[in-house]
Amino acid sequence: LSISAFVTPALLGGARVRMAGQQIYEDLLATFNWPGGSALALVLVAITLAFLFVALRATARRGRLEAGR
Repeated sequence: LSISAFVTPALLGGARVRMAGQQIYEDLLATFNWPGGSALALVLVAITLAFLFVALRATARRGRLEAGR
């Protein structure tokens, strides 16, 4: 959900606050900067997957510790 959020930050932040979703949307659909928008989207997905991997590792480790009690 947070990866695709570009309408809510645009409404709440206006032109002052730029979020990654807004920048990707603008690069791809407004300025037709396909390489820039694609690169930014890949970076956003990579960061999201890294956070997901860290969270899954932390919860798996905690689950093993609690099961061993």
